[in-house]
Amino acid sequence: MLHCRAFAMYAKRRRASTRRVSCLAADRSRMIRARMTVERVDPPEPAAGLIARIDELTLETTGKGFAFASATWHFSTERLPPEARGDLFGVTRQYFRRFNDGSGWVLRPLSDGEEIEPGDQIEVHLSIRANHAAEYVHLRDPRGAGFEPETLHSKYKWDLGISWYEEVRDSGTNFFFEWLPAGEYTFKYRLRANMAGAFRVGPAVLQSMYAPEFTAYSAGHRLEVEAN
Repeated sequence: MLHCRAFAMYAKRRRASTRRVSCLAADRSRMIRARMTVERVDPPEPAAGLIARIDELTLETTGKGFAFASATWHFSTERLPPEARGDLFGVTRQYFRRFNDGSGWVLRPLSDGEEIEPGDQIEVHLSIRANHAAEYVHLRDPRGAGFEPETLHSKYKWDLGISWYEEVRDSGTNFFFEWLPAGEYTFKYRLRANMAGAFRVGPAVLQSMYAPEFTAYSAGHRLEVEAN
């Protein structure tokens, strides 16, 4: 087992820098060194935020035998991802307006930026895909600031042949899976629009809790609630 410390580096002007990260093996008899060359560039639009690009990642080891290392890049951006991305995992998100047309409850898909009204009920569908069975997986779905969850209680649930813990928080809803078999699953929950305005909702993220390099993102969304 290897223990490493990751560094986050920020800059305001274009420059290149090199950092060395040392990783010590559990038996303390071997050393692995990682060298990263990171370039910072000024963005063409100030509102877009800083852009970071890792040009080179070099791993060096001393001693005999095999070694395992992984690297994870944590970043933030003001730009919503236009499409879903993933490899081992996959996640997509879709919003529906739920209403009664007189004959029963109906779900109508919401297009990006489509206006809804305060009090409207929104149903969220999160469809995830696991190409391989995995342990300890976390699905996080952020919630737009102008919406409130209909369910306020966190609890364990069982459905679709799997179990999970569903946690409702102020900023979004979390799903924790101790065991996620290979396959495709869809989870649903409901919101209420309670405030007028235009809201940007970050992507839903499906990630292995102990191997964060296995991550999937949904597309981001814009939701608009018009004033009555």
